[in-house]
Amino acid sequence: MARIESKAKGGYYPTPEKELELILKKINAAGTVTVLDPCAGEGLALNQIVENLKGKGSNVEPYAVELESSRAEKARELFGRERVIKGGYEGLRMTNDCVSLLFLNPPYDERFGKRVEEIFFRDLTAPGKYLVDGGLVVLIIPQYVLKDIARLAEARLDNVTVYRFTDENYPVYNQVVLFGTRKKGIERNPLLKKTLEALAEMGPSALPSLDMEDNVTYDLPEATKPVTMFRGSVHDPVEIAKDVMVSPAWEWLSNKLLPPSARKGVTQKPAVLPEKIMHFAVRAVSGDLPENFGSHILTATTVKHKEVEVSEEIKEDGKRKETRVEIIRDVTKCFVFAPTGVHVLQND
Repeated sequence: MARIESKAKGGYYPTPEKELELILKKINAAGTVTVLDPCAGEGLALNQIVENLKGKGSNVEPYAVELESSRAEKARELFGRERVIKGGYEGLRMTNDCVSLLFLNPPYDERFGKRVEEIFFRDLTAPGKYLVDGGLVVLIIPQYVLKDIARLAEARLDNVTVYRFTDENYPVYNQVVLFGTRKKGIERNPLLKKTLEALAEMGPSALPSLDMEDNVTYDLPEATKPVTMFRGSVHDPVEIAKDVMVSPAWEWLSNKLLPPSARKGVTQKPAVLPEKIMHFAVRAVSGDLPENFGSHILTATTVKHKEVEVSEEIKEDGKRKETRVEIIRDVTKCFVFAPTGVHVLQND
């Protein structure tokens, strides 16, 4: 039944509030910490994490990723648009080495012969990516998936402990919670791998419940640097629009199309002689000056004006010779649109 319900929600298993409360009892925090939830749903779990850690005296910087549109919008109502990416985690662009806590409750499914949970865990805990050294991973998965993530956990995590959900929720979700800190070195732990693989084949009695007191806690490392980049996929139309607005292509295009005096960083040189009104009109039409001059608008046009000069000459034989010379010159007309009407100025 749980799997059918999850399929209907796009593989989304929201973490029960009671289980999350027990998870948070095992987490200590102080100073500034960065929390990433790459499968945030409506943001309820992340919000519970934030409020809990704040209550422990920590300054929390939350970030969320959610693929489904309506759930992403709900999360944005809690954290703001700049803190929630609508899209898949695969396209996430985020500052590396800055996450103190990775809260990972991925979809439960299989894709091309691999467990989706393993793919999420592999990508999001990759060396050199988001987690700081010693950063805490909280991974919520079905118990039988422990065998699929065992190899990666052995290679990437230290201080691993595993608990199952309480008796109230385990029969519904069959979920367990794996805690582990991001390993600094590359030393493997074959015993951990074998243990996780064995636990995957056992029942709930093989694991302690989250509500069992064992005094095991994890201290979140402080964020070593601020998150200066948190963006979605480069193929997302919304992200493309953001990138276009700050693209250096605009300056390049402006330098190609605008007159020199209007280009960025160019200081306009003064004219050699004082400019007359017609000069301003021509410059306004060319785009070198704005056409709006306060209470009036100035514009101009240039037309071809043809003049004919006729001269007559009498030759020695008494015949007349007529010479016609056509002179074509540019005449600029300036139109001044003012409250008093339209005035036309013309150069001679």
